[in-house]
Amino acid sequence: MRKENNHRSELVSQLLYGDCFTIISQKKEWIQITTLADEYTGWIDNKQYQTLSPEQAKDITFTSSKFSSQLIDYIETENKFLSTLVLGSNVAAASFFKHQFEGSFISKKGAKKDLIQTASLYLNAPYLWGGKTPLGIDCSGLTQMTYRLHGLVLPRDAAQQAQIGETLSFIDESEAGDLAFFDN
Repeated sequence: MRKENNHRSELVSQLLYGDCFTIISQKKEWIQITTLADEYTGWIDNKQYQTLSPEQAKDITFTSSKFSSQLIDYIETENKFLSTLVLGSNVAAASFFKHQFEGSFISKKGAKKDLIQTASLYLNAPYLWGGKTPLGIDCSGLTQMTYRLHGLVLPRDAAQQAQIGETLSFIDESEAGDLAFFDN
């Protein structure tokens, strides 16, 4: 997803397989979208999506989410092509597109204590501003994807993430999996 409707514009986020969105507007080969899960807005190339009904999109996003649990996996399309998936792709969309996914997935909320183990799956991933995958990820993408794999939706940006949750008085009150934000 780009900030503006051109390929040179800053990458602000990424859509993974199965991420659903609403179209806001269109300018030539670009579509402005808002994602359903975290309500993040940006621009995508109009060749990079398939259409679903609003009901199907809501079902995939909020009801039947199944997230791929391998760093890299694949899905077989209706035409027998293999398409790469990354950790956190929502493979619940596969049945709507007649795609075959035979890999492992996560479909239930995980324990808070397991967040650290999940975050460690992204160790050695290169830094990529706007990234959300093991192939490139930024700080807020890391927290968003770690919590996503545990069935919890966080906003995309760190400034947005800092506005939710409970404020602690002392660091001693924190637990594994808590997020810390610092104000300069």
